[in-house]
Amino acid sequence: MDSEKLEEIKRILTVQRAASVNELAEKLYVSTATVRRALNILEKDGVLKRTHGGAVSVKNNDGEAAFNARLMLNQPLKRRIAEAASLLIPDNSCVFMDSSSSVGCIVPYLENFTSLKVITNGIRTAYWLSQLKNVSVTIACGEVENYGNSVLGSRTLDFIRTMSFDCSVISTSGVSKNGYFTDAHADQSEIKKYLLENSAKTVVLADSSKFFKTCIYKTFPCDKPDFLVTDRAPETDFSESLRHCELIVAD
Repeated sequence: MDSEKLEEIKRILTVQRAASVNELAEKLYVSTATVRRALNILEKDGVLKRTHGGAVSVKNNDGEAAFNARLMLNQPLKRRIAEAASLLIPDNSCVFMDSSSSVGCIVPYLENFTSLKVITNGIRTAYWLSQLKNVSVTIACGEVENYGNSVLGSRTLDFIRTMSFDCSVISTSGVSKNGYFTDAHADQSEIKKYLLENSAKTVVLADSSKFFKTCIYKTFPCDKPDFLVTDRAPETDFSESLRHCELIVAD
């Protein structure tokens, strides 16, 4: 791809922070294969980060700063997983929802519940939940990083440690080959450890791109939560790692 097209991709991502391969192919009048090659070049140059189906700008590369970008990508897949996960939430219950974009996609599926009390450490998640009349929302106390969506820190951990939940719905950054859910952020990992201990039911959301991906912080073994909801089962046998965790593949 010529330099003019590479500059156009950078311009698009500067404006909207994220784009899918198909979207870029349509805008640039080139094939998806050409776009993928271009994204590989730009990723090596540190301009962007490849995602499942597209790319996000790394202008503010602290993970949370790209929340809006992540939210825009893979929406059909995320909605499938979110809908399947919503069926595991008990009605008239107290639920924790983490700050991830994947868990945030569950919110529209909660409008038909009779009543829910939801605690979250996600700023946008709390706002979306507040638009539902049948949901009572509490946001965790703590600190918010610049450009971030998550409430984190020692006060957040203390807040969660004193509570108990009927159900917690959380995401993961990666599922390692040796059978651990892993995270890229230490505070997020610690929060999930507390949630596992303090929840009657724990539901983990992980799309298939997370399988056999290892991030720096080990959160807990894969057989500890009650459910793992994904879009596609791993290609290799993962049953031993999920001895006490039910795998649910969203249709």
